[in-house]
Amino acid sequence: MWISRTLRQGHEEVVKLLIQTGKVDVECKDTEYGQTPLSWAAGQGHEKVVKLLIQTGKVDVECKDTEYGRTPLSWAAGQGHEKVVKLLIQTGKVDVECKDTEYGRTPLSWAAGQGHEKVVKLLIQTGKVDVECKDTEYGRTPLSWAAGQGHEKVVKLLIQTGKVDVECKDTEYGRTPLSWAAGRGHEKVVKLLIQTGKVDVECKDTKYGQTPLLWAAQWGREEVVKLLIKTGKVDVDSKSQSGQTPLSWAAGQGREEVVKLLIQTGKVDVDSKDTKYGRTPLSWAAGQGHEEVVKLLIQTGKVDVECKDTEYGQTPLSWAAGQGHEKVVKLLIQTGKVDVECKDTKYGQTPLLWAAQWGREEVVKLLIKTGKVDVDSKSQSGQTPLSWAAGQGREEVVKLLIQTGKVDVDSKDTKYGRTPLSWAAGQGHEEVVKLLIQTGKVDVECKDTEYGQTPLSWAAGQGHEKVVKLLIQTGKVDVECKDTKYGQTPLLWAAEQGREEVVKLLIRTGEVDVDSKSQFGRTPLSWAAEQGHEEVVKLLIQTGKVDVDSKSQSGRTPLSWAAGQGHEEVVKLLHQAGGRVT
Repeated sequence: MWISRTLRQGHEEVVKLLIQTGKVDVECKDTEYGQTPLSWAAGQGHEKVVKLLIQTGKVDVECKDTEYGRTPLSWAAGQGHEKVVKLLIQTGKVDVECKDTEYGRTPLSWAAGQGHEKVVKLLIQTGKVDVECKDTEYGRTPLSWAAGQGHEKVVKLLIQTGKVDVECKDTEYGRTPLSWAAGRGHEKVVKLLIQTGKVDVECKDTKYGQTPLLWAAQWGREEVVKLLIKTGKVDVDSKSQSGQTPLSWAAGQGREEVVKLLIQTGKVDVDSKDTKYGRTPLSWAAGQGHEEVVKLLIQTGKVDVECKDTEYGQTPLSWAAGQGHEKVVKLLIQTGKVDVECKDTKYGQTPLLWAAQWGREEVVKLLIKTGKVDVDSKSQSGQTPLSWAAGQGREEVVKLLIQTGKVDVDSKDTKYGRTPLSWAAGQGHEEVVKLLIQTGKVDVECKDTEYGQTPLSWAAGQGHEKVVKLLIQTGKVDVECKDTKYGQTPLLWAAEQGREEVVKLLIRTGEVDVDSKSQFGRTPLSWAAEQGHEEVVKLLIQTGKVDVDSKSQSGRTPLSWAAGQGHEEVVKLLHQAGGRVT
């Protein structure tokens, strides 16, 4: 271990002394990575130390470490230590083609990928390296690695050997060196590869079916896009496996300059739909909020601003509204060609519904200002913009909608039969509940059609103490109102869910029957006991009004329920209160 540490620092004189003692094992591997002193020295570029170790005649120049399976030559090549590489090659004992065990990469592969031009030269000059050797992990050649990393000089060297297949695809993605270079934006490498006259600029990778132009457009590689277009051999409207064109990718990613270049060719279908989602370039750009790209597309005069995608049936306006892209919404409205009331085909929601749902206040303002939106439009599930905004706690949007004076604040959705107040109360949106109550137009006792629960019932069961307070303070709620599905009062729901503070509030009203039974004969105490809600059990017992031995329809007492669930502390409380198992 100590010799390894010395070697990492490159202390030549100390290494000499240690070797001269004749007591050091120059092949001793460290316990962390399993590297020998030679491996460490080679990887760190300590040329003189490497010489000393080789001169002992006792080192295995091919010894692989146990962690990565790399030889000293592999480490030196990957780190670009030219002189060390020379020394190792000169021993005549190194396998210049030896692959590591982690990725199956040769020294040439490592040097090429890291851009170590001089090391690449040395390895090629041995005449023993396979310049086309693929690693086992990704199936990439040295040229593929060098091209993908933008190492122009290394790419030149490899091409000059005359032995590289410039079209060789890796096994992971099926991408050529040109594909990698184009996607990464390595303009000079792209030029070199094109100049060979041997690359197919239209070659698609096998995983995504993308051409080099598609990759370059996706990542906004403007100069590469120019180069590829200039070849005159690229299909500027080529589609990937998902049916996206270069324009589609560039628009969705907000690559404004690339969008310009593609449009200027005059050969792109600006309204082309991808096959996976059926979205046009305008749809993608609008949904991502790329204002300048949206402008460019509209200016072509060839886009259908109302075109719906095939997955959700949303228009560009619908996408922009839902994502809150105010400036894009403005642009689309200004065309005078959008239907602000157009519903998507999957959920039946208008742009206003989407904007309200996600709390896009500025977009909601814009849409209302058009004077063309139905502020009470219903989705397929019968939810209005107010219903969505209330349930999501979008206070400012709720205000805007109420201020129009055109919304039915008590409108029930058709799926669950819940009002905006029911949704807001169930989610604990206190400020929204306040706003709705202040309208004076909400029925605070309105039951939904699915469970027949009131807003108070929902709030109590979910433990929203402040909302429960607000509803009680109206003086219009029946704290004993049972839902129609289970016959449970707000107290029963609160007790079952262990909502201690809500239980306190309800008991303090003096209007609740603390022993009220559900359809199955379960009391608040029965539920709290079974669920192990110790504090709620205490509160109920302390009222002095509960029957601790009340039996459910199945004939079980609160103590029986608690014991069955193993709630020891609750069992103690009930036993102390005189409760029995049967």
